[in-house]
Amino acid sequence: MLQNTVPDSEVGISSYAADCRNGLLRPAHLGELTRQIPRELVERALEEEREARPPQRRRKLPLLVGVYFVLALQLFPGQGYQRVWQHLIGGMACLDRRQARVSKSALIELRGRVGEPVLYQLFRLLAGPVASTRTPGVAWRGWRLVAVDGCRSLETANTPANEGFFGRGRALTPWSHPHVQLLALIEVGTRAIIDAVLAAAYGDERKLAARLTPALRADMLVLADRGFGSAPLYRQIAATGAAFLVRCTARRVPPVLAVLDDGTFLSRLGGVDVRVIDADVVVRLADGTRTSTRYRLVTTLCDPVLYPAQDLIALYHERWEVESASRDFKLGLLRCLPLRSRKPRAVRQELWAALIVYQLLGREIAEAAHASGLDPDRISFEHALDHGRDSVIRAEIDPDTDYHGGSLRAYLLTPERRVPRRRLRTSDRKKHPHHRPAPSVRIDEITVELRRPVLVTPPPPRPWCIPAVPRLPLPPASADGVPPTLLERVLAALPYRQEEAAGPKEIRDAIGLSNVSHLTHLLKAWAANGWVVRLPRRTACFGPDP
Repeated sequence: MLQNTVPDSEVGISSYAADCRNGLLRPAHLGELTRQIPRELVERALEEEREARPPQRRRKLPLLVGVYFVLALQLFPGQGYQRVWQHLIGGMACLDRRQARVSKSALIELRGRVGEPVLYQLFRLLAGPVASTRTPGVAWRGWRLVAVDGCRSLETANTPANEGFFGRGRALTPWSHPHVQLLALIEVGTRAIIDAVLAAAYGDERKLAARLTPALRADMLVLADRGFGSAPLYRQIAATGAAFLVRCTARRVPPVLAVLDDGTFLSRLGGVDVRVIDADVVVRLADGTRTSTRYRLVTTLCDPVLYPAQDLIALYHERWEVESASRDFKLGLLRCLPLRSRKPRAVRQELWAALIVYQLLGREIAEAAHASGLDPDRISFEHALDHGRDSVIRAEIDPDTDYHGGSLRAYLLTPERRVPRRRLRTSDRKKHPHHRPAPSVRIDEITVELRRPVLVTPPPPRPWCIPAVPRLPLPPASADGVPPTLLERVLAALPYRQEEAAGPKEIRDAIGLSNVSHLTHLLKAWAANGWVVRLPRRTACFGPDP
């Protein structure tokens, strides 16, 4: 078994140099992925964390080895600690097998010493765009395409601590395991992660998306589905200088300020000037059936000449890249298995480590695509993941040199391992009334029909008033020396003419209140009793006849 501490003769020199001299850093690798996460980068993240924690004794299992061990756990989900450790040291002919006999408790203690902040700092160093704008599928007319979406189906270990911290969701039937919500901002094309947020399963996606806006740049175009149709989020994205193309719900009816020549119209949402594209996507099937779906897109690209509506509708389809990234992360990397951690802090550490491994694979895919001129969609994530796992097992680490191994790029660019070009859907996705899949029908034609808005001047509201005769008598006036009641203060502030009717905010400012919502409810109750007169279609009131 390994001893807990290093010899006293090594205390006076730097820990990194001493560990290299003793050969303790040989298991610190990830196979061919070590090129993307060198030891110097990990040591940088560790130095930032060491400044925030008290000094600790040196051990036979350094923290640097612990970081690579936690990352290797994500490459082999469902396998035990000692099995993963054997994968790390399996191809090292120069390693003393007696020194490699590490117990499971020692590996658990090693992972606990690494902690969550180290992995988070390392993720921050690796996150970001990984491809140039010349890479196919990454940019569109000078804009770098990014997409945002969330995943609520990441299962954790079924423990009371995880359930209390993350929750089981708000469904009527509780999920079998507590779930973590992951919201990510990814680069379209390479599907690399630019930034990510971890939260409870029932967190609001729109509020979590606001935490991703600092990662946006002025040359980015954000794609998002209708779950992110929020005026405050529009305002926060526009404040960064980035543009957005977001689908909004049909219930939202933006005001029509001006109709453009292509059938779209200008509007204003959340203080941001936007262009609204209202279209029907009509699908004609081989059996003669016609189905249509309404799309309402909101974008800050307001020039119909530079950005035609038909091109923007086709571009919105690229948002599905973030769905493919979620599939690769959950189904490919994690294999849809519950996370092994039993405590919330360990769960977060495990997810940050999984995101780091996913980012390393994305970097390899981006480099291979850039070298060959291929679209990154043509390179298989599954093949990159399988080769990365194999390279960890057969790694050969020499104590005097860095990693030597085969080329992952050459493996990915083999013609028989390329993914076929993306093709359009050839059959519909109709479902049986009893939620059973119906036989697919071939799609013959897909057309997009723009809806041209009509400028309609709404008629002026017809004001009507609740009778001024009170249904209930007014409460008696306050005696001398007693402060007036809130109703008396409101009646004193209200005008007596309908043309000068005041709203709740104006009344609040006049009498010095802080809660306008409570005042609105009181005005409705007082209007029902006839103490004030309330106008319909407006929250404006004026006092009864004196």
